[in-house]
Amino acid sequence: SFRCTEMEAARGCAQMERRRDIVNRRVEIAVTYSELLDDLQGHLQLPTTMPGVENVFMMYPVVVRDPAVKRPLVNFLEENGIETRDLLPLLNQPVYKKLWGDLLPEYPVAKMLDECGFYIGTHQYLTDDDVEYVSAKFHEFFRPRKP
Repeated sequence: SFRCTEMEAARGCAQMERRRDIVNRRVEIAVTYSELLDDLQGHLQLPTTMPGVENVFMMYPVVVRDPAVKRPLVNFLEENGIETRDLLPLLNQPVYKKLWGDLLPEYPVAKMLDECGFYIGTHQYLTDDDVEYVSAKFHEFFRPRKP
């Protein structure tokens, strides 16, 4: 059942009244991440948004260019209080694996995203200092490495 409690519904309704402010703040955070991490493009692939399309940035996707770097980077970020989530292609979902087996080898982009991608947060309560801290930790991790 996907029914929510009255309290959850009330909270959801209140957020709907502020949805534009919430989305605007998330987009602002994502734009700031992109600006602050732009000089790391030799190590990272950052998200882009096509003209005429709105991305509400539920999360900020990051793809490392070297698969061997993902786990050490994610561990480093987590050790420094930065929560991450794996970027999981649909083909990794249990229902797909159960129905069709391991399809990742047939889809190289999905395989690459599985091996190299993860998300960092963009929730509207992050402060500018939080976003700068996250960026600084990315720079700290890559400082000794040359692309």
